[in-house]
Amino acid sequence: MEYPKNGSVVIIDDKYEEISDLVKTLNKNKVPTLYFDGTLDVLPNDGFDNLRIVFLDINLENDSATSGNESQIISKLMSILKKLINKNNGKYIILIWSSMTNNYFELIKNAIEEDKEKDSSFLNNHPETIIEVNKSDVSNIGLIQEKINTTLDNSFLKYYILFENMILESTKEVLNDIDTIATTDSNILKTLSLFSDSVSLEASDKNPNSLLSNAFSNISHMLHEKIEKKTGNITRFNNYSQEEICGYAEDLESSPDINDITMLNTLYHIEDIQSNTLSSGNVYLYNDYLNKCCTTQGCNTKWAERLHEKIFDKDLKSFVKLKPTFFTEQYSALEESELRELNKNRISKADFIEEKINEFKAEDIINIFIEVSPTCDVAQNKWKKLKLVFGIMIPIDVMYDMKGDNFYNCNNLLINYNTKNYALILDIQTITAINFDVFSDIETIFKFKQELIVDIQHKIASHISRPGFFNMNDYLTK
Repeated sequence: MEYPKNGSVVIIDDKYEEISDLVKTLNKNKVPTLYFDGTLDVLPNDGFDNLRIVFLDINLENDSATSGNESQIISKLMSILKKLINKNNGKYIILIWSSMTNNYFELIKNAIEEDKEKDSSFLNNHPETIIEVNKSDVSNIGLIQEKINTTLDNSFLKYYILFENMILESTKEVLNDIDTIATTDSNILKTLSLFSDSVSLEASDKNPNSLLSNAFSNISHMLHEKIEKKTGNITRFNNYSQEEICGYAEDLESSPDINDITMLNTLYHIEDIQSNTLSSGNVYLYNDYLNKCCTTQGCNTKWAERLHEKIFDKDLKSFVKLKPTFFTEQYSALEESELRELNKNRISKADFIEEKINEFKAEDIINIFIEVSPTCDVAQNKWKKLKLVFGIMIPIDVMYDMKGDNFYNCNNLLINYNTKNYALILDIQTITAINFDVFSDIETIFKFKQELIVDIQHKIASHISRPGFFNMNDYLTK
């Protein structure tokens, strides 16, 4: 089992001499450790956001005001935890100890649970587990390690720690690689400039911020390759329960949870960014273009309206099939009085279902534009116009089939937007170029990440470059 290597272990005790052996052992095992004596003034104002293991002494005698008073002791400990750990920290464990006979272990556990209910921000950074240790055992390093190992072995926190260690090691290796070709400060600056120029040749050295941004962007590709290499070294996972992971995999295969899938896809492929900044991957609402942009700039919307009409009246009616049972169930759920009203107005079941389908298309399908310009055009200042593709997001509970070579079908890429699950469909025949200023006042609803945009670009390129066939003999058959 691995311990954190990125300085995410903290010890809080007012008597350093009582925990010095623990600090020395952790350091000897390459586990950087932070130490605080429990005084609030010396803790960081905005807290840490990367802690994984916290050692905490319950009875901090450096504060005489709380000595022997249960409520004040618990209040002091909660104040320390809230100042020590900010809301972005994520999973961690606490090991607490005390030389006192009072049952402070249960009291602190109860206090944390109560605080989670009262303070929603604390809910996001509550400890995954709290471990009790006798103060007399703190110097027993073997026992402490056994308790930590047992706890991590039964916690998914061990996977977080493993991955963070891999990232830290990969970063070190990338920087060491750079050091082998840049042995002096001047060479390092020259190397950064070269990295930057490989992203953009447009005088990035005139803007230090741009230079560093481009250089680090390129270096991050090297980091990604290092991490991939480490994750491919499966022997490193020998100390982790294979049965535990395989058990979950079998459960997913037998009964996948659609909400879990959509949330994971959303996390992996979508940046939740609402912005007016023009960028490849931006996703805009079609109605925002019609109602906001063209109202203020007086631009011609006929092309967009014709495009919308083509998509819905021709392509989608041909290729997107709505689940008839979804609307049949709505008919079956009608009250007797509602059925009588339909009969009175000579509205058949088929008419009712067709009307509901039309209402659904108008209300529940989200019409979008996606910006698909290559990132190299953006980075090298060759980006002259927005390149937009029209598409729809359709609720997955009514969609089950999708065909057509001109469609980019993300039916298997299910995403979550505004608490509803959607499938994405793009008509790649609709790619069009528009001036920047037309969309400069429109805010994105979110942004697709680069990997998905590259896949869409590949589909567009394949569609544009598809081979045609011409044969003079065709005239003989006419």
